[in-house]
Amino acid sequence: MIFSKSMYWGEHAEGRRHYILENLRERRLQIGAYVIIAGRNGNLYEIHPAASLCNPALDSSDWEILGIGYGYRDTLRLLKRMVEERFQR
Repeated sequence: MIFSKSMYWGEHAEGRRHYILENLRERRLQIGAYVIIAGRNGNLYEIHPAASLCNPALDSSDWEILGIGYGYRDTLRLLKRMVEERFQR
């Protein structure tokens, strides 16, 4: 897993930034957090529960994490902001 240099944070995730990053780096179970990665197969982005990073059967070593939200609603708001910013360029 690779953390983007210009990572986006959801409003609720921003306050838990240190805690979330520490748990993700150590691959500890992070309930409620979601990661946004670059999409595959024609998708712009993909949302995955951070808990899926603990699954050894899932190869997430090449995932670049572009954004982190805490709670699904926070993650959807963050994704909306990311899409809007991408298409305004």
